[in-house]
Amino acid sequence: MIDKLGKLLRDIQDPNSQYNRRLRFEKNLKRNQKAFDKYKKSQSSSEDVDETEEVSEEILKPSERILLRKNREFGGKFASTEWYRGAVVSELEQIQGNYDTTDLGDTFGFEIGKFYSFNYDALYPDRYPFWDQFPLSKILTMDIDNEKGTIYFLGANIHYLTPDGGYRGKVAINMLNSMNYVPDVCLHTYVLSGISNPLRVPDDDVDGLSDFITESFVDNKGKRVSPNKVWRT
Repeated sequence: MIDKLGKLLRDIQDPNSQYNRRLRFEKNLKRNQKAFDKYKKSQSSSEDVDETEEVSEEILKPSERILLRKNREFGGKFASTEWYRGAVVSELEQIQGNYDTTDLGDTFGFEIGKFYSFNYDALYPDRYPFWDQFPLSKILTMDIDNEKGTIYFLGANIHYLTPDGGYRGKVAINMLNSMNYVPDVCLHTYVLSGISNPLRVPDDDVDGLSDFITESFVDNKGKRVSPNKVWRT
């Protein structure tokens, strides 16, 4: 009993604990309900239910909509890594129009210092014991090898950190706010030609999306590697 009470107290004090993330999520839902009720009063009694549900979720962050969708589809049951990965892609694709990439031609649409989710096919897989096919990475720098005609990005992929206790969400927030704070295990080079479907991650939801296990580690022979063998603290 004492141990349980101590854990609860630690969770209450930790702003990124599952306990406090759930409270923030429920608070957003309450705000959402008020917005939803206000919208209903302004509409005729014949409004469509699906339409109001869509409007009611507009104020939620992508990670919160994913949690809501997961609860609707599975309740408290397990959802696979593939399901979370598909949900993240779907949510991020819907908000890419919010970002103006007009002035980002020199970096091929990437904004240095921001987080992106993307598919990655390693150009030289034999050089690595394992690598992530679906990074969630802060883009640090871009470089060009003029001799090879190859464009490289240096990124900080938080999938190499454990999600336990919201740890990598905290690290992601710290990385977003500081150019100098990057754990060495997160540093990886990405060749532009190996990147596909890059999706900008909103700054205010980096920690929420970090909690989802969407990574896909494979070894240099293409065999799956368990994330538990990769994660570091």
